[in-house]
Amino acid sequence: MKIGMPVTLTLLALSALCFTGCGGGNSGGENPQTEETSAAATTPSSTKAEVAQKPHRLTGVWLGAAYIEEEKLQAKLNGLTDDVAKQNLIQQVQTFKSMLVGADFGTDGTFTLDAEITPAGGQPARDQSMGQWEISSTLDEMVMVKSTEAREDGSAEETFKQYNFIDDDHFYWIPTLSEDLQACDAMIVFERQPKTTEVATEPTGEPSLR
Repeated sequence: MKIGMPVTLTLLALSALCFTGCGGGNSGGENPQTEETSAAATTPSSTKAEVAQKPHRLTGVWLGAAYIEEEKLQAKLNGLTDDVAKQNLIQQVQTFKSMLVGADFGTDGTFTLDAEITPAGGQPARDQSMGQWEISSTLDEMVMVKSTEAREDGSAEETFKQYNFIDDDHFYWIPTLSEDLQACDAMIVFERQPKTTEVATEPTGEPSLR
């Protein structure tokens, strides 16, 4: 899979149906770094304080767009002899490519996710979720994020999502997808946005993944 530099959400239930979801997973990473300081000027306690105050690189506003490996998709389509199966895959791809996800991870530990998806032949569906977020674990460029969202009945719902960083301004997430879409390296690629950017809006150019 070739990835260049270059979108969870309560719509996952809808997307799982549209994508004939089976299998799949969440993917996404962080390699913590601390600023270099001189031994004479910095004590261990002050170093810990600086690290604690440094925002995680996930903090900020992001816009995510669907990405799929076109060569693998074409090979998959060419291998299908059943017209119904081929049309089903085409519709899955159309639905997946319509997906946009805006995310705002605040330095205060709050998050907002705003997502939009248009099922093939259907009307756009949009949803927003808000809550608290924190880093559960990291490994190299992978970061596991725990999010907590309040339900209408007053209880709290906790979810875990795995993000993989490409660099400080790009990361990707793999939602629950059908085996066919998984085989085509389908994912949502996020790009850091200016703070004033509204979530779930069209990107200002073609993603440079292809």
